[in-house]
Amino acid sequence: MEPENNRSRGVIIGAIVLVLVILGLIYWASRSGTTPPENTAAVGELGDGELGTAALTVSDQFPGEIVFVSQVNLPAGGFVVVRKLTDETAGEVVGANYFDAELHAGEVPITGGTRDGERYEASLYSDNGDKRFVAGDDLPLVGPDGQPVASRFGVTTVLPERKG
Repeated sequence: MEPENNRSRGVIIGAIVLVLVILGLIYWASRSGTTPPENTAAVGELGDGELGTAALTVSDQFPGEIVFVSQVNLPAGGFVVVRKLTDETAGEVVGANYFDAELHAGEVPITGGTRDGERYEASLYSDNGDKRFVAGDDLPLVGPDGQPVASRFGVTTVLPERKG
């Protein structure tokens, strides 16, 4: 009777393994369709209606007088504008810098600096042609969903080490 008992155990163990594999595949499939991290925004529209691709990536930062922009892609020259978040709502402008068209990295000087534990939002704005940011004259770039092309980030004294 022992061989039949071992066979029953094998069937039960096999069924458990199969259920775990199926659950793992379901989990993996559900994770592969997730949205990009909150600090990445892409596919925007110029404020004057001219279509183009705009992208912005700003990672978490150390406290300081400058926000480092990992990636900005503008179809035409424009601005990266940084606002401090209060209760996840973008407040007053604390920094803005002009960027030429194309893909590159850069910096935005911050008035008064950033502090540990604070959160910010960087967003893209078109330029009215004078290369000076003026809210109301320079318009936010919006994505297909009608929302501004923006990247939220935090300020902390503890950042993970990145290699490569």
